[in-house]
Amino acid sequence: LIFTGVATAIAFRAGVFNVGVEGSLYLGAFAAAWVGFTMTEWPPGLLIPAAFLAAGVIGALWAVLPGVARAYYGVDEVVSTLLLNYVATSFTGYLVSYPFLAPGAANAMSPLIAPGARLTRIAPPSQLNLSFVIALAVAVAAAVLIYRTTAGFALRAAGSNPRFAQSAGIDVRATIVMAMVVSGFIGG
Repeated sequence: LIFTGVATAIAFRAGVFNVGVEGSLYLGAFAAAWVGFTMTEWPPGLLIPAAFLAAGVIGALWAVLPGVARAYYGVDEVVSTLLLNYVATSFTGYLVSYPFLAPGAANAMSPLIAPGARLTRIAPPSQLNLSFVIALAVAVAAAVLIYRTTAGFALRAAGSNPRFAQSAGIDVRATIVMAMVVSGFIGG
């Protein structure tokens, strides 16, 4: 939830309503699981970052289409991202029900991920794990991006007053696409 909240906030800062972070989440989760059950021989030091990277890249790629459609063709991103959520969840459901169904499983589920792909639990026996700390770090990094960098200034300017941003030399279209891609990466 923290990841998707931060992802949505980044897009909102650019004046884009990316309500489609759920699609990036589903596809990113499957990409991470795929790395976890395919690269089983990799050491945890490589496997976990590879799973995070795969999830982020797939999430970012999923957000490119609505970002470009909004920036260059004026397509309403609320409608396009909401509709793409359904596509992403259905496609992920198909993947875990058919081509990647765990052998002998009665319900839709992928094969189990390698033990080295599991994040360390912070407070056993609860399910609280290292992802909570990573999510907090991502939230802090997003705040730094938005409020302490020139890219963050461009995001805020494009979101609050696109005409002024354009006259100040900010490429509003590219900023919108960048915001959607970063939002999709974090959501994934």
